[in-house]
Amino acid sequence: MSNEISEKAKVSALGSVKDYFLAEAMRYFADGTVSTQVAKQLTLSAVIAADTAIENGNGATWQNADLKKFASDVFRLVGYGIDFGNKEAYVITYRNPKTGKYDLTTPVSADGLVKLAKLYATKPIDDVKKFYVREGDEIAVSHTTSGDVWTFNPVLFSTKPIIGYMTVVIYKDGMNDVEITTIEEVEKRRKASKASNSPAWTTWYAEMSMAKSIRKHMKRISINLPSDITEEPDYEPVTKDCGDIGTSKIQM
Repeated sequence: MSNEISEKAKVSALGSVKDYFLAEAMRYFADGTVSTQVAKQLTLSAVIAADTAIENGNGATWQNADLKKFASDVFRLVGYGIDFGNKEAYVITYRNPKTGKYDLTTPVSADGLVKLAKLYATKPIDDVKKFYVREGDEIAVSHTTSGDVWTFNPVLFSTKPIIGYMTVVIYKDGMNDVEITTIEEVEKRRKASKASNSPAWTTWYAEMSMAKSIRKHMKRISINLPSDITEEPDYEPVTKDCGDIGTSKIQM
């Protein structure tokens, strides 16, 4: 009986959180930059992703999370069309030693970065290919004045360790741009992260590594976005004021 009551309380609390963030999204996008339907859909997917991260996290709750920062981060990504439900961004809990609260960080995934590149690159992009390179796979890249020429020959059904990542930006004019990232480079970036041993890294290491590889590649691509979105996930948001968002306003 007690478990049933606990589950009902959690459902009720999440419903209140959803309602609150949906209302905040309507206020944030009142200028029409994002349609009401899209804003609600993308905000709801972010809140669900955050609730899942809290359930699987290391002590974070809706009561001790920095909701103002989370809302600011989420609404900015919603403004660019990022969908947490499609795993274009993740929510990772991190205890901020400065504030004592938990940050619900929102790093953009490899798929999300590809989406942003296609939408906002100054030179139109047709596709971005992503390859996991394992021991024994063969790669050849030639840099020419008309773009990169490359081949990738993987060992079929190989289960050998991943040793690196190759990403290829294919522009609409036919030019290719290749980036190679070694596992050592990924590890260097992971260890510098605030949440280097988070559930995201321990559960989806290859996917998180690919996101790092895409970020490295995007540093060389001209994109009409703030650099903090395409470079590293641990940023301080610079957005429209989200007002006084706090747990006192949410009936938990």
